[in-house]
Amino acid sequence: MLTAEHVRRPDGLLARALVASPRAAAFGPWDEDRYASPSNATCPRFNALLDSVHVEGVNALTQDWRGAVSFVLPNFHELDKTLDILERDDSGAALVVPEWPFRAWWRRLHSAAWVRRVAARKFVSGAALTPNAQDCFCGSRFTTRLLISRIRAVGSRAETV
Repeated sequence: MLTAEHVRRPDGLLARALVASPRAAAFGPWDEDRYASPSNATCPRFNALLDSVHVEGVNALTQDWRGAVSFVLPNFHELDKTLDILERDDSGAALVVPEWPFRAWWRRLHSAAWVRRVAARKFVSGAALTPNAQDCFCGSRFTTRLLISRIRAVGSRAETV
């Protein structure tokens, strides 16, 4: 039977070393981990893929993110949806993404529309993410650099240009 303990960080990666690093600490604190499980949550409040005793919400993509600052290490194929939620709910986050400049979400994150949302950025080694299973999509090591961005809420979504 599949339980929440079996479903770890999206894409088979653990973020313990990343969260413990001084570079990542500069992007906190955060109140809620949006893509976690009971065994790897970076703070007491977290969303998970499956329900469990300590899970605050199931499926981060269906939760209301307003009023919280989130740690966000999403499934990489859901990054466009994640950026949509950050805009829709005008929420703050420590967002961790791989350096994939040819992806549409990467260009969006670096666009003029996001300039006032991004308070800080820093690249860190991909080795800060640890594969938690032999069948992880990246093998035994994640080698792509990671970008950590501090996303801030910008106020009313009804602003006009």
